Amino acid sequence: MTRAQLEWRLVYALVVAGKSARFANAAVKRLQGVIPRGCLRIPIAFLGAGEPGPFLRAARTGNYGKLEAACRALREAGLDLFAVTPEELERIPGIGPKTSRFFVTWTRPGEKHAVLDRHVLRWLRERGHPTPSTPPGSGRLYGALEAIYLREAEAAGKTPRELDLEIWRAAATADNVVEDVE
Repeated sequence: MTRAQLEWRLVYALVVAGKSARFANAAVKRLQGVIPRGCLRIPIAFLGAGEPGPFLRAARTGNYGKLEAACRALREAGLDLFAVTPEELERIPGIGPKTSRFFVTWTRPGEKHAVLDRHVLRWLRERGHPTPSTPPGSGRLYGALEAIYLREAEAAGKTPRELDLEIWRAAATADNVVEDVE
């Protein structure tokens, strides 16, 4: 994956938080259409500098303040997206455990994390594990549920990423399919 592809996946991870995959995919495609062509390879640097609000609003991404703050902080942090950890990402305003793990899991197939979205939480509940109905924001609760999910994935003989995709596909509608963002 190129640096630009990683940046777009991180932008997608920020946009999809609290939204459907269908919405986020369309919003990111719109964002790619309004960013100046010469800046498409540096979306975080572009959005983290100056005033990204008009571009985010033109793309109808929602969560404008959160996205602006996250892009600015990401630009300033200069993280190596090829090696960044969930904990490093979580130091960025607007990035919590679910978003950080979503990015790392879906850009590095060998990683072992749980993307605790509503589908995974429901799947865990169906297997008798008490879970909240919405993704936990706290590190301790997230960590406890993540450990349960990772044990379930191992017992099923799947990687966490494979199980995540299986759960998502079972819960998703035909109109809620994630497409490549670049």
